Amino acid sequence: LYSASDFVVIPSVFETFGLVSVEAGLCNVPCVTNKVGWVNETGTTPYGYVVKRPVLEEYLKGIDIVLQNQFKPREYMTERFNYAEWVRKWKNLIESVKLK
Repeated sequence: LYSASDFVVIPSVFETFGLVSVEAGLCNVPCVTNKVGWVNETGTTPYGYVVKRPVLEEYLKGIDIVLQNQFKPREYMTERFNYAEWVRKWKNLIESVKLK
């Protein structure tokens, strides 16, 4: 479904992580979202638009922006959430706390 979309709107005001934006981004679909979960900026980003406040006008502005511009959400998500890097960091953490 993501791949068939022009964009995804995520109006949640609370997310523990924000998997929808990552999934959409990996399908190369830009998002209009709130600053929730892993998202820590506002405004135009490589993966879409992050609203400043969760109000209709901000979402409409974000939709206009994602429809009028080119984004690279897959490229951003692949780099930001790199699985090999995640495994490497966990291995380093485990190695650093091993009981002897």
